[in-house]
Amino acid sequence: MKKTAFLLLLLLSFTTSLAYSNTCSKMFELSDSEVTAQLYTKLKEQNNTYGTAYDNFIEVSNQYPVLNAAFKRHEVLKILLNLEAPMVSESLTKLLNSLTSSEKTASFSRDDLTEILKTHLKDTVPPSSIPRRIESFLRGAPNSLNKVLGEMTLSEVQLLMYGSDPLNPSSDSLLGQYIALTGAKTVVKSFSLGPDKPGQFGEPRLVVAVSEASFPEYMRLFSNAHFLAHYHTPNQGTLHTVHNGRMGSYGNLSNQLAPGIANGTILPQMLLSSSEANRATNFFKLASLDGAVAQGPWRLLDKDNASYCARGGYSSCTHWFGNIPIGDKRVVGYKFPGRVDQYADRDVPEGVQYKELTPYSLEGRSPQNAKLIEIVWKSPGHEQLSSVLGLESNNIAGEFASPGFVAVSLTAAAPVGRVPVVFLKTPDHTQDIDPDFNPQINAF
Repeated sequence: MKKTAFLLLLLLSFTTSLAYSNTCSKMFELSDSEVTAQLYTKLKEQNNTYGTAYDNFIEVSNQYPVLNAAFKRHEVLKILLNLEAPMVSESLTKLLNSLTSSEKTASFSRDDLTEILKTHLKDTVPPSSIPRRIESFLRGAPNSLNKVLGEMTLSEVQLLMYGSDPLNPSSDSLLGQYIALTGAKTVVKSFSLGPDKPGQFGEPRLVVAVSEASFPEYMRLFSNAHFLAHYHTPNQGTLHTVHNGRMGSYGNLSNQLAPGIANGTILPQMLLSSSEANRATNFFKLASLDGAVAQGPWRLLDKDNASYCARGGYSSCTHWFGNIPIGDKRVVGYKFPGRVDQYADRDVPEGVQYKELTPYSLEGRSPQNAKLIEIVWKSPGHEQLSSVLGLESNNIAGEFASPGFVAVSLTAAAPVGRVPVVFLKTPDHTQDIDPDFNPQINAF
């Protein structure tokens, strides 16, 4: 009798647990559906371009099971809504549009999707990583959608740019392809550590010729958010920056980089991981909308008029460059140079200017500007570019407030893994480069 009662109790317990499990499953399914619907509504409100791309993709994916199986809708929506990763959103939108516009038959298969993904990733990630990224995505591995959209670590960006040796680019790297396709000449050169350090030179790095004839290939291969360049014309007086194929001064990259570059111009090319590239993208977007706050975050105040960070000693066309909040490491305060020389125009002391970051007020700002400011200037904040490059002391000495010294820092002092190549504008990219050429850097 006791044994029968025990078995009945066990069966009841199992049945109840099963019913509870089924109920929970239905609740979670409903919750996922509701979350997807809410994300979709938010996307349509936030960005109509992304919303349209998503709508078109859903219409097509409903016709082809392979697309429905590969793409999880709530993951797609979360990426399109993530304002902190604009580069990933752009890549996803481009892929969705490609999937929508590609010709398909009723038998559109996993192999067909694989070919589209290969095309999407070509010259965007290291070639050797493409099969692994696609296979991982098609079997539904966690975070694999980001990988198939081109997300890279710094080491992967290095592999993409030059391979394993920055002085001898591999044939399948972007530098290797550019050299092979254009016949561009190269030279390995050490650059001077500055006018006050005669005879002292930095690590050797690769110099690669670019001319108007090879410029289209340069733009095709190197217009990438993972690459940030200082565009240094001979004896430059105002810092110009290039990111993702666009250039400008004061952080406002409003112009497409054009072939009419002055001969002798050098472009030291910095490499960024995907997380850093997204932050650079948002910083330059903020600079185009509100240059004052991008260049001088100490202008952000709380209700008691306390500034977000210390006030630096410069308000020049250049000082902001070393302060871009770009690193994965989070810090509680930022360091700025004080009144270290005659070019410092702020009424601040001579030493390092430092204070812990303070939450600030966004009252009176437009929603678009306010959101970008919150993304760029955080507390704790993302590490400054000069520190990420191992050049914090250069920044504190005021060198990142001079275009010439920025050029010196990037060509001579920065690690070769971060700045592996200096492009040089020449009349003819197929002519040998004099290893002793004068980079015409006016460092003051």
